[in-house]
Amino acid sequence: MIKTFAVIIACVVITACIEQNKSLQVHDSPKLLVLLNTYSEQLQKLQLALYADVKRQALKTQSDELHITAQTMLAVFADQKSQCVDYISQLLLISNELQINPLKQRSDEYIQSLLPQFELPICYHLKDLLIQPIILLSLASNFGEQQSNYYIAQVEIAELMAHLQLVKKSLINEEDAHLTYSY
Repeated sequence: MIKTFAVIIACVVITACIEQNKSLQVHDSPKLLVLLNTYSEQLQKLQLALYADVKRQALKTQSDELHITAQTMLAVFADQKSQCVDYISQLLLISNELQINPLKQRSDEYIQSLLPQFELPICYHLKDLLIQPIILLSLASNFGEQQSNYYIAQVEIAELMAHLQLVKKSLINEEDAHLTYSY
């Protein structure tokens, strides 16, 4: 009878642990989705500011906000998903260096050459969410000197919005997989 009771208690504990694990997996992605939505709102503000030709300091402030949100998002992603960890850690170091001196224009290829090879496509898309606002700030600072920078900035924003949607879609599809997964 004691053995039966011990087996029943063990089954209850195991079931509770499995349910708690399922619950944690389902709630991980919404934190990232909230950060992505915040990022989306900040990106729209930056886009409006670029088109309204606001002063460089306002653009820098908005770029900094995007950068901070992206840093937080990447750190949460690496912590929760255990994907792209080496890539993201290198990326965060490089982005801080770029953020200090955004006026020096750098290409996406140059930045990618400083990073290890990414493991998954989402790693690349997350990189652009962090780096492209810095590139936009660099372009915006030279709008008066080179009119082509204005058009390049428009393309960069469109690309950034596409990367944002791909990351959102990836996280939503992953969350749906967690919801349908059975033990």
